[in-house]
This record gives sequence, C-alpha cells and structure tokens, in this order.
Amino acid sequence: MNMTRQRMFGLAIGASAVLALAAPANGQSYDQASLEDLEKATAVAADWAEGKVDFNAPKVTYTGPAITMRTSLHTPASAYSSKVWKSQFDALERMSGGKIKPDHRWGMTVHHVSKGFEANRDNLTDVSPCWSFYKSNSFPMMQALFLPGISPNAAVHAIMAEKMYPKYFREEYERQGVYMGRIRATTPYIYFNKKAITSLEDLKGLKVRSGGGIQADVQAALGAVPTSMSSAEFYTAFQRGIIDSVSLSDSATETFKINEIATHRTYVNLSRVILEMCFNKTWVDALPPDLRALLDHWARGASQFDTQINFILGGGISRKIFHEQGMAFDELSAAEDKRWHDAVQPVIDQYLEAMAAKGLPAKELLADMRKVVAEYENKTPNEIMMETIKNPIKGILPGT
Repeated sequence: MNMTRQRMFGLAIGASAVLALAAPANGQSYDQASLEDLEKATAVAADWAEGKVDFNAPKVTYTGPAITMRTSLHTPASAYSSKVWKSQFDALERMSGGKIKPDHRWGMTVHHVSKGFEANRDNLTDVSPCWSFYKSNSFPMMQALFLPGISPNAAVHAIMAEKMYPKYFREEYERQGVYMGRIRATTPYIYFNKKAITSLEDLKGLKVRSGGGIQADVQAALGAVPTSMSSAEFYTAFQRGIIDSVSLSDSATETFKINEIATHRTYVNLSRVILEMCFNKTWVDALPPDLRALLDHWARGASQFDTQINFILGGGISRKIFHEQGMAFDELSAAEDKRWHDAVQPVIDQYLEAMAAKGLPAKELLADMRKVVAEYENKTPNEIMMETIKNPIKGILPGT
C-alpha cells in the first residue's frame, strides 16, 4: 500500500512498454483489475505528471514575472486526492517554465466545495472544483453525462465529456461566470453496504445515499430510496443506520472512511459522476495569449491524469485496503447485471423526453456521446492519455 503511494508518480515501468496493455478481461472495465495491472495501465499519466514524456505544449514566449495562480480544494493537503491535485499543477508550473506558479489552499479554508462557481466569480480563487451536480437544474445538457450505462470506464468517459463540451455544454457552463478548466470522470458509483446485495430484491426499499438529479432517478428506478446528503453527513448517517447503503466510487469511499463501516461492496457499472474544475475568468483574461494557450493544453492532460490516477489507480489502491480489512466483494450474475441495466433504461428515456420538451438537442447529444464512446472503448488509458498529449481537444478555453 505505502509502496504504491510512493511509486505513484515515479513508476519503474517505461510508458512505451505498456501502451499495448490489453484491457482487463471479462468486462472489468479497470474497476476490478489488480493494482499491479492498474499501475501499468496508468503509467503514461504518471509519467506526464513528472515530465517524463514530451508535453507537446505550445511555446511560451512571455518573459515577464511569474504569475501566481491561486487554487482552492476542499480536501486536506495530506489526502490522496490533494496529492493528485498538486501533482498536476506541478506539471503546469514545469510546462510553463515557471511562469505560472500555483499557490494552493486546502481544506475549505477559502470556500465550501459547493461554492466553487461563486468563489471564482468573486475573485476569491483562480481555479477550484466547480461541480455542476450541485446545481443540476442549471446544467440540463450536462446532466446527460450522468446517465447510466454510457461508458465502459472513466478514461473513456472523461475524453468523451470534453469532446462534447464545445458544442453542447459551453453556453450553460460559462453562464455561471467562469471558464471550464477540465472535466474528470469517476469510476462507477457502486454500493457499500452492511449486508450482501446481489439482486434488485436485495436493494428494494433500502435508503441509499445518492446525489440529486439523475443520480437519484437511477436509485429510484432500481427500487431503492435515494437519500441526498453532503459528504460531511453520510458517514454518521450510515453509522447510525439512518441510511442503509452509500453509493460512491471506490477511491471516494476510502477518502470518506465509509470502509470503516461497510462490510460489503456490490459492483455494477451503471452510474458515474463528472467533476469539473473551473477557472476565474478575470484571471484567465489577464493572461498573455501564449500562457492562455498553454493553460488550455495543460488542462486536457490534467483531465486524463486526474481521472486515471485519482479514480482508476486510486480505486485499485482503495480496493486493496478493502480486501485487507476483510470487506466482502459481492458480484451480480450476468443475468442480474442485465436486469439492473434494463431497470434504468426509463431514466434515459425520461431525460430525453424532458429535454425535448425544453427544445434542447439531448437526443443528438446522446448519439454523439455514444459515437465517441464507440471510438475509444477498446483503447487503454495509456493510449487515451498519449492521444490527449499528442492531439488534445482544441478550444475548450475560449480564444485558444
């Protein structure tokens, strides 16, 4: 465990040696794979953070003094996710030749995690998490990224989300008074329980901690009772039996110590969450053009890096902990897995109907999402990371 954390950004395996690594067999989608396999599968991302691969970055011509970039994150500096955050900004400083210098503030000392949009608009920070799921009604098109059963793994989902952004999501995101930084995707939000859940009948009627919007719709479609509460509340609620199950990714479960209470884990690859990072528009608009172009280029790599290291590799680290603690890993049969997927199809149908009633092109969006997923679903995380470096998506940051 400690060795994996120490080696996370300095893997002994060369990136070029693992590009052809096969995807895990049996539909595991990197969510059940061994930690050793995941270290290999995310080696290019680790190398990117350390500057061991060519960044392929735009040339920096700015010769003025270094520009401070204030970042704010809700987790403490010691958290795994905070170390992943810092590493990608270390890469930005390196990429810019020291012309952009991050100044990190940790642990909600600047603003609550739910107030990222406001903090950037009010010039309290220059970059922070700005999560659309806290304001789901303001992001009707981006809610499509929460629909169940869309992508096989987090790396595919993240690159698909960013490819959709310029055409479908920019207007509603920038309406919040910020610029999009990058979009990362989690591994599936699965179930952590105090008893085995291996069928819809086992889940029926259980109070499941869930986010709002489509996340809640998915739980209801499966027969559970979705219960929305903040991350500060669900540990105690689970401990006291106020909720029966917590729906989270593997890595987030360990971050919030839900594994101290849960004795069972039920895996199903249905719902995953997107987590956006936004930029302070005033800060970005003041950048010289070359640094602005560099920032956009860096953010594309940061999207895959954070997705792969925080969630794909981080999930493997967490599962190792769960195994060592004696947590039972409960599996759905193939037939039962199909039942769960069939049960949530109405959520997709209802979303499309609701968006059509608003005159929004969600049907076109979903078709484009699936087209991109089909293009990438057989590519490894290493291959996706390398493509992101060599041929990044253009124009997510306006004017680049």
